[in-house]
Amino acid sequence: MKSPFHMALGADFGRLPAALRQFHSSDGPHQFLGRVSVEHGRGILPAIATKLGGFPPPCADTSMSITVTPHPKGERWLRMFGRHKTTSNLRYDKNTATVIERFGMIRCALVLALENGTLNVQVQQASLLGIVLPSIFSPRSVSREWQDDQGRFCFDIAAFLGRDRLLIRYSGWLEPDPRTTS
Repeated sequence: MKSPFHMALGADFGRLPAALRQFHSSDGPHQFLGRVSVEHGRGILPAIATKLGGFPPPCADTSMSITVTPHPKGERWLRMFGRHKTTSNLRYDKNTATVIERFGMIRCALVLALENGTLNVQVQQASLLGIVLPSIFSPRSVSREWQDDQGRFCFDIAAFLGRDRLLIRYSGWLEPDPRTTS
């Protein structure tokens, strides 16, 4: 079975750098280990959004792990930011050609685009408790994944409200855990 990212990218999946292909493969449960920094925006809206999504508190250069577990409808991602756990479920929606990711009470439809070896991820639509958010309240994503010179999976995931009001940003790198990934 193909991963949600594989299905969304189609033939472009084979053009991903090796680290991204390995991360987004669906060859059984696999774990990646690395480092991450997390930043939150200021104010009540970012505080509410990060709480509803189950996102971690701000931190600088802390340990991170992601365990990706395939299931019949998609994948479950368990992220550990230090000791903080954030879980999401992902699936491919063939009707909209998007990856649907659910964090707690928040659901996002993600559009993927591969450009010059970098995978860009944009939020097309978001909903809270099943209610589609109007564009003024829907997060805008400026997120990307790439492979660095050391062959590591790197990411810079950011969500903004409006043009420039930061909700959350986390960035870092991951490598396969040799105990779970071949």
